[in-house]
Amino acid sequence: MEAAIRPPLRRKLAEVAAQVRGWSTEWMRAAGSADPERDVRYLANQVEALTLHQLAYPDPDFDPGPSLAALVAALVRRG
Repeated sequence: MEAAIRPPLRRKLAEVAAQVRGWSTEWMRAAGSADPERDVRYLANQVEALTLHQLAYPDPDFDPGPSLAALVAALVRRG
């Protein structure tokens, strides 16, 4: 949220996000995705939603693994 009012921070976050997208794209490709760039966008949106939800409604038993694994599996199967 701070990046919305601090351009230098926004630029740094954009650089890091591009690096993470690159890694994630390679992971999706290795998992068998037919369109890893598209699928990384879906995956990134889900990770962001889970993060924001956990920040707003903290759950000490939070485990994003199963839902993210299911999403990746669905994206790879969909091809």
